[in-house]
Amino acid sequence: MKRVKNLKQPYALAILLAIALIATALVPAAFAVDSAKQLTLTVLKYQPVPAEPGNFIDVWLQLSNRREAVQDVSVTLLPSYPFIPAEDEGNTVLIPAIPSLDEAVIKYRVFVDLEARNQEYNLTFMYHYGKQGGQIRFEAPIYVQATDASL
Repeated sequence: MKRVKNLKQPYALAILLAIALIATALVPAAFAVDSAKQLTLTVLKYQPVPAEPGNFIDVWLQLSNRREAVQDVSVTLLPSYPFIPAEDEGNTVLIPAIPSLDEAVIKYRVFVDLEARNQEYNLTFMYHYGKQGGQIRFEAPIYVQATDASL
């Protein structure tokens, strides 16, 4: 019986190793780019807080470059309920370059649907830079709450 147990252990190890190799091969390129952490996107603030249904919010994002200069940075606001990009502004902001160890700040104006419930929603962005093929998804939590008319 000991001999059978010893044979099972190498097979289990080989199976785990095969699963790990397959999982690594299936990881999308966007995750590899994101893990490099050259360019990171964060929310500096949004106003008003909380966001109110039927009104606009302004959202400020910061792109931080942690390595060498990057060219052709593109940030796109993806439409998703309850957020609607302002009609007079585009969904995509283009930044020609961000120097090494520098930052860029961009602002979006977004309408909050009148029927939005009191809860947290994600405002979703996609960004990429240079000639790299993958896009990086970024979600910013935005709390929506109707003002109480009785106050």
